[in-house]
Amino acid sequence: MASIFNITEYLFGCNRFSDRLLILGPDESLSYAQAYHRIVAVSAWLRFQKFSSNDNILLWADNSAFFIIAYFGIMRAGCCCVPIDPRSDNVFLDQVIQLCRPSMGFVQPKYTIATEGLNIRICSDLSALPACTDANLNPPADTMDKDTAAILFTSGSTGSPRGVMLSHANIRYNTDDIVAFQGLTDADIHQVVLPFSYCFGASLLHTHLRVGAALVLNTRFMFPDTVPELVEMYGCTGLSGVPAVYQILCRRSTFLRFKMPSLRFMAQAGGPLAQPFIEEISNAFPEKAFYVMYGQTEATARLSYLPPELIRTRPGSVGRGLAHTRLAVIDENGQHVSPGQEGEIVAFGPNIMLGYYQDNEATATRLNNALVSAVTVHSPSQREGVVGRASGWHNSISPLPTSPRWGEGSERRQRYAAPWRPSLNTGDLATVDADGFIYITGRRSGFIKSAGHRISPHRVEAAIAAWENVLEVAVVGVPDMLLGEAIKAIVVPRNRHQKLEPEAIIAWCRGHLPEYMVPRIVEISPGLPRNSSGKLVQKL
Repeated sequence: MASIFNITEYLFGCNRFSDRLLILGPDESLSYAQAYHRIVAVSAWLRFQKFSSNDNILLWADNSAFFIIAYFGIMRAGCCCVPIDPRSDNVFLDQVIQLCRPSMGFVQPKYTIATEGLNIRICSDLSALPACTDANLNPPADTMDKDTAAILFTSGSTGSPRGVMLSHANIRYNTDDIVAFQGLTDADIHQVVLPFSYCFGASLLHTHLRVGAALVLNTRFMFPDTVPELVEMYGCTGLSGVPAVYQILCRRSTFLRFKMPSLRFMAQAGGPLAQPFIEEISNAFPEKAFYVMYGQTEATARLSYLPPELIRTRPGSVGRGLAHTRLAVIDENGQHVSPGQEGEIVAFGPNIMLGYYQDNEATATRLNNALVSAVTVHSPSQREGVVGRASGWHNSISPLPTSPRWGEGSERRQRYAAPWRPSLNTGDLATVDADGFIYITGRRSGFIKSAGHRISPHRVEAAIAAWENVLEVAVVGVPDMLLGEAIKAIVVPRNRHQKLEPEAIIAWCRGHLPEYMVPRIVEISPGLPRNSSGKLVQKL
């Protein structure tokens, strides 16, 4: 049964009137009380303007006080926040606008020119909104825990944006699980280099806000030496990044030479980080915890983690599911695989998305009700500390987090034992060992994960194929020590006798694609390999 619940109020908790700093750093600072008062003003204004749960509100901003205030103000008002990475190109933005049809947008002043043609109401000056700081006179909207709090856009199998709908409850459960396994407290100071519009970045905001911790916003990662410098300057205790962040820090900065005594842990997700980098970091900082994590936007960011003490004994593993997340590796018949066999990772728990916005067909391919209904969900007493080999469902060995929201006794057991529907077909292929630890081997689809970006080959192929000198093209990802995967394009010239230079293809792409989508490798080929059915062979 759904209950009244608002994620903004939950995350701020008793810190809403605290003078503790939420943001500190070289660019701006903001206390919890200051942030909350301004959030109340945003939510009160939205409700006065008659915006409600039926309204999608666009948010276009860098990591900043502007983002935080607008983001939580929108959700406190009961509206649905649609954050967009400011680096998005016009093609992506136009597709998002057409799909979600936002009622209005909060746009950081520096980006107002880029949004002039959107034909929606824009607010770029939060200070111009009427002051309204009394939370008692301006309570949050009566949202339900299953209401959509945010829509995070990610690319679908065709390269078109898909809006992942996350509920207030999705964010709540995933936040609490991450707080528990990382042991976050109000003494933590986390350096953020990932955009809040990205699910990993958003989870850093949610988790540290929940415990009253502080954030140092590093918006200058193009100068990677700023990372260790800010750690030492502000006493940062945590750092999180996608593989490219750590690869750049290891290869193109002096990061490994710094002592950074305040740094308690580092965390990595967003694709596999090559084991040599993990070992290099672990050898440089043997006293600091390093979390290898796995997740998807469709799971509100996080699905599993490998305890730091197992980094060397379980190389390549993404660990087991979080306290409220069940993971299984199943074969094509829906059966749990045996150790060493490959199958697809399937997940279920209260962190699984509501679905894709306005896309029932895509939702049906990723969410599966039938599988979950056939699974017996164990009670907390059965789950705590259990490896999970007998059932085939793989969970963290960490005990369940305790929180007043669970209550005690039978109420807690009953709520935890309720089968969570639906399950998520992740599309990730993996094996599992005898102790329930999961090892990802690849993707069912051909997405390329390069430098933290999830790139659709179709998008790159379409741009190259638009050039009249090209007959056909195939784009794949190839292993790269720095990027994780590099984009490789195999191009067939329109004229067999035409000399097509790789540099010309790259120059064309730079004029038609964002820089992170430009191929690093271009191969000119007389033709593409096809099977007997005429279909393109995927392993080029």
